[in-house]
Amino acid sequence: MKTPNLNYLIQQQQRNQRLKTIVNKLANQIILDFDINDGYQMAYFLNLGQGLDNYTAIRKWAEKWLKTHYPVFDSIDTLNDLQHDDTLYSELKEQFLNHFPQTATA
Repeated sequence: MKTPNLNYLIQQQQRNQRLKTIVNKLANQIILDFDINDGYQMAYFLNLGQGLDNYTAIRKWAEKWLKTHYPVFDSIDTLNDLQHDDTLYSELKEQFLNHFPQTATA
């Protein structure tokens, strides 16, 4: 059995933490921009587990979206570049709105 390299595990942890930071920043901006309240309805529209509250659902969805559309997180530098990408939030916001009926976003 191969034992994991400590440096590799530390890098993985740093990468995951940076990813969570980016996701939280993006999700918080959506929550503020759309004035999303406490509740449990968002998970339904975002195709997530129905037991999630609105804030958690948005964070889970944003993380899933980010990993799908930007699957290569091989280094901290890549995540740093992504964190400073000005178009990232616009893309995420557009995709977020696509999950809701047109009458809800008008």
